[in-house]
Order: sequence, then C-alpha cells, then structure tokens
Amino acid sequence: MIATLLLALATPTPEQMEWLKYNAPHGFDIYPDGIWVSAGRDAAGEAYGMLLGDLMRGRGTPNPTIWMRGDRKATKSTKGYSGKFRVTFNCRNNTYQMGTSIRYDSAGTVIWQRQAAAYEPTLDVIPGSMAEIWYGIACPPTS
Repeated sequence: MIATLLLALATPTPEQMEWLKYNAPHGFDIYPDGIWVSAGRDAAGEAYGMLLGDLMRGRGTPNPTIWMRGDRKATKSTKGYSGKFRVTFNCRNNTYQMGTSIRYDSAGTVIWQRQAAAYEPTLDVIPGSMAEIWYGIACPPTS
C-alpha cells in the first residue's frame, strides 16, 4: 500500500511529462524522494540527476537552485555510495556555487554532510565538464 502511494506521488503530471519531453535529453528516474532528470555520468562512473521539481520552479529565473544527486556504484577501488547536494546556477554569468552536501553509504545511512558556508566560492562552468551538462539543463537557452 505504501509503495503504491509513493509511486503515485512520484508519477509525472502531464505538465512535467511535457517539460521532460523537451528538456531531459538523458531521460529521468523515479525514486521515492522524487523524479530526477538524468544529468550525465562522469569518467569515474558516477551518475548524476537533477530534481525535476526544482528545475521546473527555477525555469526562467536567473539563479535557479537545484537539488542534485550522485550515485557511484561499488567497484574494486571504491565503495558504493550516493549523495545529494544543492547547486545554485548563475544563468547570466555561466557560473555556479555548491551548497549543502550529504553523502550516504550503500545502506542509505548518512556518512558525511556539510552545510553551505556563509560564502561559497563561485565556480566557472568549464566547457566539456560535468558542470557544463548541468548548466545546460538548469539554464536552457532562451529563444
């Protein structure tokens, strides 16, 4: 019963499906905590996602703040873990700032967290980087 309710809550609405059709080139995943737009995979194998609700609320704003998710599968050299972090994008200046970060072990237990500092450094979006993919989803070009 609870699983059915959680799935119903995470099912995309018609408005969300329309947004996903045009703005989620890498697809999306449904988790109990929401719908996550796939945002690429880095060279180490970590897969990233961006919370759909945050993306939709932030569209058209100059500085959207998005919850992001990273999932790293266990390999011989690393333990499996997942993490969530907040990123604020500056769509006018091609920059971003990292915020609160939380890391979970493979059982879902919090193993590390960091609250955003009063002043976080502003980072440039570097061409060819993961941040460029994230920026392209959070700050789509306007027509």
